[in-house]
Amino acid sequence: MLQSMKHRGPDSTGYALYGPKTTGVLMRYTLADANDERDFEFMERLALNRQEVEARIRSLGATIEEVEEETEYAYRLTLRYDGDLKALADYVEDVPGCEVLSLGHALEIVKDLGDAETVSAQYELADFRGTHAIGHVRMATESDVDISGAHPYWAYPFSDVAVVHNGQLTNYFQWRRRLERSGHRFQSECDSEIIAVYLAEKMSEGKDLEEAMRQPRRAGWRVHLHLRHRRRAGRREGRDGGEAARAVRVGRPGGARVRGDRDPRHPRPRDRHVRPV
Repeated sequence: MLQSMKHRGPDSTGYALYGPKTTGVLMRYTLADANDERDFEFMERLALNRQEVEARIRSLGATIEEVEEETEYAYRLTLRYDGDLKALADYVEDVPGCEVLSLGHALEIVKDLGDAETVSAQYELADFRGTHAIGHVRMATESDVDISGAHPYWAYPFSDVAVVHNGQLTNYFQWRRRLERSGHRFQSECDSEIIAVYLAEKMSEGKDLEEAMRQPRRAGWRVHLHLRHRRRAGRREGRDGGEAARAVRVGRPGGARVRGDRDPRHPRPRDRHVRPV
């Protein structure tokens, strides 16, 4: 399906993969970008930085049960860890070049440059078994062509929440400045990352994912919630994140909407508009 959308642009492809929920923590991270210059010391730097990442993980009390080298710069770890995911991600990302793509009990985010078949083969995704997935192929228009700018985005630091967005947020810089002042971190210059950071902010205030998506906004974007719940023994689970593998789709078929509230008490801001895609 994703390969048939290659005409949109072969810049990058990303997958948010949801496997069976585990008691451990699954971590995907990169230490470089596919575009980075390969000088004589490149591999040596990667090896040293990988050792530092694993040392920092252990220093926080985590046990590394399995390490998989997906590419020369991308890694998958299985951890036994019951601490704070934010503390883990922050400490690891302080290592030069390190970016945590996802942390969770079911979610694994895989993204790289190239079309869907190229990335799938590179990471051997044909053998992945899970409950569902969200994919994205990207034609970069507003930011660089790199792994950081590729979708999906993890709603750092919350487990198992991924965001894919089709469209443009015309009030990107306004929202980015506001969220950065609140202490949130960004990994790219892509406007779509705003949505993941916004959800993380609302969830840090105590709201669950559904509340964060449905909360009326006086300014911002219109969002639609896409929850995929597993059913077991006839009982719906996961309202509070229990057994659910959770994902968010933002926008609408054929386009994305960025607008002010239509409530006459809150006039439409001048810098927002509907942009067909």
